[in-house]
Amino acid sequence: MPCNDVSDIIYVVLDGHERLVSYCLTKKTCGRGISDSSLLLSKLKGLDILSLVELDFYNFAKKFALSDIEEFLVLKHLTSLQKAILSYLGKENSDTACEVLSLAMLTDRTEFTVSVSSNILTSNIRPCSGGRCGGCQGGCRS
Repeated sequence: MPCNDVSDIIYVVLDGHERLVSYCLTKKTCGRGISDSSLLLSKLKGLDILSLVELDFYNFAKKFALSDIEEFLVLKHLTSLQKAILSYLGKENSDTACEVLSLAMLTDRTEFTVSVSSNILTSNIRPCSGGRCGGCQGGCRS
């Protein structure tokens, strides 16, 4: 049941000082980006991981005039990024199932991929194409 699975994959790149360089959030089942797969990058790039984890959604979101769908997407992106960073740090995620899928610690950057299965607002998520993925394409590194 492809698009009935609301799990996501997030790929994160940090610089050598553990500041956000990039991220890409996609659906686990088909690799399609969730809205813009890096929706918040222009606002979060350069922040250190501890600042990102401590960022409060409501204080962050109130800076922007957001529609309901935009608010949901910002919440999904920010929460997924925060949960991925917590997993990278080895911290518990009580409300989210996370699994670190890959981790590469290079001399100038760290890259990691995390599977995030969050139950935030899942009742509002409708599957695409009537519950079956049809023609989904995309991904972070294609």
